[in-house]
This record gives sequence, C-alpha cells and structure tokens, in this order.
Amino acid sequence: MKNNFSKRLSSLTTLVAVTGAIFLAPMSVNAATCYIDSSTPPTLLKPQIKLSEKAILASLSAMDKTVSTALDFQTATINAAVQTLTSQKALSAKQAGQSMLNNSQIKSNAEQQVKMAHRAKEVVIDYGASGAGHQVCQVLAERKAIKNSGDVKKKAIMGMVNTEVTARPGAYSSTGSAKATRLALHDALYCTASQAASNLCSREAPRAGASLQAATLFVPADEGSPEYRDKSAFINNMVGYPDDPLTPEAAATVGGQAYSDLKRRKDAVKSTAIASLKNIQADWSGFAGNHKAHDDDENNAQTEAQQLADAASMPSSDTKTGTTIQPLAVKIQNDVNRYLGAGPEYQAWSKTLVGAAERGVLKEVLQVKALRLYLQSQQYEQLARMESMLAATVAAETYRTGMESNIERQRQNTIRKNIRANFTN
Repeated sequence: MKNNFSKRLSSLTTLVAVTGAIFLAPMSVNAATCYIDSSTPPTLLKPQIKLSEKAILASLSAMDKTVSTALDFQTATINAAVQTLTSQKALSAKQAGQSMLNNSQIKSNAEQQVKMAHRAKEVVIDYGASGAGHQVCQVLAERKAIKNSGDVKKKAIMGMVNTEVTARPGAYSSTGSAKATRLALHDALYCTASQAASNLCSREAPRAGASLQAATLFVPADEGSPEYRDKSAFINNMVGYPDDPLTPEAAATVGGQAYSDLKRRKDAVKSTAIASLKNIQADWSGFAGNHKAHDDDENNAQTEAQQLADAASMPSSDTKTGTTIQPLAVKIQNDVNRYLGAGPEYQAWSKTLVGAAERGVLKEVLQVKALRLYLQSQQYEQLARMESMLAATVAAETYRTGMESNIERQRQNTIRKNIRANFTN
C-alpha cells in the first residue's frame, strides 16, 4: 500500500513542477526578457516549488497516516466482528448441539416412559383381573380338592370292600347268621309298607326301601352317615350271602377242595361287580381318608352287625343329614356347572369372560380342556371296569353252559383213574 502511495506522490510532484513552469513562464519572460527553457524550471521558482512540495508531502503524509489509521481501525473492527461472528457461530453450534442432545435425552426418556407404561399395561392386562382368568385361587383350590378326593377314593375302595361287604371275596362266615342279621336290619330300617302288609316284616321302617333302590348310590353322603349306610345295605343285597366255612376234615377231602375251587372262582367273577358298585358309592361319598385296606373286625361301624346295633338311632329317610365333606362326584359336577350354564357360578364366569383379555380367555379354555381330560380319565377307568365285568360275564357264561363242568368232570375222571392205577400197582 505504501509503495503505491509513493508512486502516486512522485507522479504528483512531477505534475506540480510542470504545471508551475507552464503558468510562470510568461511572467518570467515579461520580467527578464530572456529565453527560458521549458524543460528546466527557473531558479527563482525553486524555493517555492520546494515549499509546495513539502506542503504537499506533509499533507499527503498526514492523509496517509489518517487513511492508515482508519484502515487499521477498520481492519481491527472487521477482525473483531469476524471473531465475534465466529464466536457466535461456535456458540450457536454448541447451543444447537446441546439442544439436540437435550432433545434426544427428552425423546429417549419419553420413549422409555412410553415403553414402561406399555409394559405395565401388558402386565396389568395379562396378570391382572382381565388376564388371570376366573377366580384363579378358588378354581385352583377346587381342582386340587378334586385331585385329592380322587386319590382318597382309590385308596378307600379296598377298605370299603373289606369292611362293608358281608359276602366279600375270600370271606367265609355262617350263611344262617348273615341271613338273620340282614333280615333283622331290613326289618328295623328298610321294611316297606307293602312288605309289612305281606307279613315279610313287622312294620314300615323309617328308611323304607332305601336298601332296594339303585338311586341310593347317587345320593351325596358323608362316610358313616345314614345315607352312606343305605348304599352299603343296597350293595350287600346285590352281592348276597357269604359261604359257610368248612371243617378241617371236610376241607381236606376232594369235595372240600372242589368247594374251595368253586368259591374262588365265584369270588373272582363277583369281585368285578363289587368293585364297580363300591366305586360308584365312593364317588358320591365324602371321605376323611382313614380307610384301612384290610379290616375284618366285625365291630366296624360299617358292618351289617354294627348297623343293626345302631338302627334305633337312625333317622328316617325324610331327614336329610347333608354332607360336611363334598363327594368327588359333587365337586366335579360343580366344576362342570361353571362352564355349562348352571347356577350363579356360570353367571360370574360369563361376566369374567366379557371383560377378559386374550390371555384370560385362553387360560379359561385350558381350564375347560384340563377338566375334560380329567373326566376322560375317569371315563377310561369306568370303561376298564366295564370291560372286566364283561370278561367276568363271559367266564361265568362259559361255566354255566357246561363247558367248564365237562372239563371238570374229565379232570375228576382222570384223577380217579390215576388213583386206581396207583392202588393196583
């Protein structure tokens, strides 16, 4: 910048000198009347020219300083403005970055809160009242009670047969004594008006006909209650009387052995019917679970002799004693009624389904399927008992038609021939 200024100053000096020479030339000619060289300024003007040059140079120097100062000020101002702008841009970028970070954090927190709320909602829906199903604790307790009752029933069957059936398999006792006890029990508790009118018993008994009807088996009753004893009396009437025991001498004979063989055969065939009848009785009876598998005590409360001893205290059949322990069949019926539209339980279950979530509905479907599987297992056991009774019927029919008796006669003939051969030898 200074070099350009010096060039301009030199050109300006030459211009001033030439201009001065041009304007002063006529005056010099008039004053001295001498030739003046136009290329060389006269000596008389040199001092003025130098003064003019100095004044011009001073003015130019002052102007240069002023311009330089102004330029420096403007440059500083522009640099400061640029720095300020740069700082402002940097600050704006920082603020923008911080704002973006804050916005990202706020968005992340909001999304997290939304997810947490969604999960909480899912938990409430899936595990709350709408997703848990109908009366979860109650249904679970009822299903557990059904399972426990089924286990107790299975354990009780053998004890029921051994303690309540007078003519149970493998038992020998006086037929006459058993007949007398049963007739006395019938006279005291089960004599009907028609039988009394026919002089078959003394009077109409308080529980008339209860031991003669199959419907007795399907009355809910606690173990040891009058209704429970009615079931036992009905089964005893169906099974019949026990077989008389043999003396040691008679048992050692061929006839005694044949008698024992026939007795075993009859008991085995008959045991299928006894087991099925006791299963039905157990299904409709409430048990405390204290049955013994083998109990031949005649003083047992369920024997006919003990029932006869307690006959005086038995209420009439019109008096319903009710149950304190729900029988297995009643528990199953209550559970089935919940899903088949019977009673207030079904109404409560229907209300639950209306407001239930998908998980709750699926759980109820599984509950119904589980109940169906249990009923199918019960049905399978019933079919197995029916199959065993059919097999026993075939075996009994085979014997009745004479096939077994013919084989037995052939066996006896063979035995006698062998005995004669041995004596001959």
